[in-house]
Amino acid sequence: MPPTPDLRVQRVVLHFDPACPWTWRTSRWLVDEAGGREVPIEYAGLELAAGRPIDELPAERRPAAVASRMFLRGVTVARARGRHDVVGRWYTAFGTARWRDHRPPTDDLVRATLASAGGTDLADVLDDVTIDPALADARREALEWAGDDVGSPVTVWHLADHRRGFFGPVVAPSPIDTSGALWDAVVRAATVPEFFELKARRTDDPTDRRIDP
Repeated sequence: MPPTPDLRVQRVVLHFDPACPWTWRTSRWLVDEAGGREVPIEYAGLELAAGRPIDELPAERRPAAVASRMFLRGVTVARARGRHDVVGRWYTAFGTARWRDHRPPTDDLVRATLASAGGTDLADVLDDVTIDPALADARREALEWAGDDVGSPVTVWHLADHRRGFFGPVVAPSPIDTSGALWDAVVRAATVPEFFELKARRTDDPTDRRIDP
C-alpha cells in the first residue's frame, strides 16, 4: 500500500493581482480558513498586465493596472522584508474598499489603505520603477507553479514533505459552510502528483453586490 500522505500545511503563498475580483473572493476564503487552522499566508505578486506599458493597455483597464503596479511594488518589497502581515491587512483594506464599497482604483486609494494597514514605511516604493523587474520575477515564479496559461490567483501549498502550486481555487462567493471541505480537497489534490487540472463553468459574477462579504 502507498504511504499515507502527510496533510499538514506549513504555509500558503498567494500570488495575486488586486485588480482581480475573483482573487478577492478566493483570498477571503483563504484568510479565514488558514487563520482558523493557524497556517500562515505569504503574499507575492502576479501582475496581470505582465509589465506592459500602461499606455498600451485598453483605456478602460489603465486605472486598475496603474493601481495594481503600485500595489505590487509594495507587496514585492514587503515580501523581501518578511512583512506579510502588513500585506494581509493592506489587501483586506484595499479589497474591501474596491470590491465591497465599489470605490475606483486610484493612487489615493492605494496609499490610504497602505497607511491604514500600518505600512507607511513602504509608501516610497510605490512609484519606484526599479522594482518592476522583481514584479516580473514574481510573476514568472507563479507561472512556474501553475503554467503559462493562467491568471490570478495562484496558490502554492507548502506541505510537510513537498510543495504544489495551482491556479485558484476560483470561487464566488467565498464559501462559508463548505470552506473546510474546499481546503481539504485542495490539500489532498496537492498530494497527488498525477493531478493537474479540474475546471467548471463559472456561474457567478464576483463583482455582484449581492455576494459582497
